Amino acid sequence: EVRAEALLLLSLVAWAGCRRGPEGERGFEAAFRAGAKEMKLDDAAPVARDALKLDTAGAALEKLRDLAPMAKAILIKGLFGAVTADGEIRIIEAALMRMVGATLDCPLPPLLENLDTAKLAD
Repeated sequence: EVRAEALLLLSLVAWAGCRRGPEGERGFEAAFRAGAKEMKLDDAAPVARDALKLDTAGAALEKLRDLAPMAKAILIKGLFGAVTADGEIRIIEAALMRMVGATLDCPLPPLLENLDTAKLAD
């Protein structure tokens, strides 16, 4: 029922960790696929970057708030898979994960709770 919202959020997180240009496109694809795999959505298509808007992301988060606890855990695990796909956690990625965790009232993996923001990649 919330597949579209989960994919929108996954796309947002995957794009957030990527730089512009061809290398960023490849990074996005790797991050999206890593997250989709964790969510068991291997056949999923990402949401285009220009389709990611603040109001649609907010609406998606609002709908995802009603997920059952185990479904929330799978969503967070997938988002975390996208964030860590390149071996670095950028400041924007950590901030997005914290915001998602707070909005969904879902505890974050311990790694993100204990991050030193001075050591995060830009």
